[in-house]
Amino acid sequence: MSAILPKLVRDRIPEKITGSGNTPTWHTATSLDEHTQLLHDKINEEFLEFVERPSLEEAADCLEVLRALFSLHGYGIEEVLDAADDKADDCGGFYYGIILGAIQAGTP
Repeated sequence: MSAILPKLVRDRIPEKITGSGNTPTWHTATSLDEHTQLLHDKINEEFLEFVERPSLEEAADCLEVLRALFSLHGYGIEEVLDAADDKADDCGGFYYGIILGAIQAGTP
């Protein structure tokens, strides 16, 4: 698999590349905006990979990008999962494929 570079990678990838005898060129995002944009690009990449090849590994990659994105905005994964559970209790999830076509106003 050839990758289009530069791109956001997991934090230990430069270390792993060095450990394999190669020399990576890399830098750290210089602003919150840059890091956020890179995470937006990465979640799109990982989501498409999951859609093309659903697997536990691809799902884990999606979750890791989301964890980083949530963290940048001050939310921990447990906090987000609790909020998701609360919303699911109130409104349901997306498991049944319900498609809303229209809403007609009721009589007062």
